[in-house]
Amino acid sequence: MGVGPEYVGADFFAITDQFPFYDADGVNIPPDVQPARAVLRTGVPFSNQVFGFDQFGGHRAWLMSSCRLLNPDMPGQSDMLMSFTDVTAQRKTADKVMFYARQDALTER
Repeated sequence: MGVGPEYVGADFFAITDQFPFYDADGVNIPPDVQPARAVLRTGVPFSNQVFGFDQFGGHRAWLMSSCRLLNPDMPGQSDMLMSFTDVTAQRKTADKVMFYARQDALTER
């Protein structure tokens, strides 16, 4: 996947709002209720949640993310720390395993 230097210092939400965003079950999450915005509003962090987003070219990427405010006592005013791990390959493997677990190899049903 990769992120180039052109994004350093850019507005995270201005960039990510351009792409559909999904929870781990593939349900679309509208921009105004995405988890990072909830962290900014409430100060309540999240850890190791999996999210998907559609990239240019129609491919879906899956990321494991954690997010917290640098100063949790100042929701709406604090900077935020986010980390991401690309888990797209693991997700594709898990989806393939689930597909074959539900299909009869002989009849492919």
